[in-house]
Amino acid sequence: MAADNALYNTADVAETPTDAWTAKGTNAGKYQVGIKSGDFKNTSVNFTNVAFVIADGELEITRSPIRSPSPSWRSPTMSPMTPRSTPSRATRP
Repeated sequence: MAADNALYNTADVAETPTDAWTAKGTNAGKYQVGIKSGDFKNTSVNFTNVAFVIADGELEITRSPIRSPSPSWRSPTMSPMTPRSTPSRATRP
């Protein structure tokens, strides 16, 4: 928060956060934060004509390509469809 007058103390601003202040989204795209000038109130007795100019932000989620694991992690003798067995315990006669 910044004031264009050095004499104005930004502590003289009362804010009323709302649920709209939190950008919500899970899919790729842009989501507005939703902060409005009406969410702020001047409490200074020295400044009676105060206007709040809001530069609202946004959340942007970009789609990322999914990369499959390299085939090098597999054993050369196993294919993806080869059943795997669980080793059994050796017992002494």
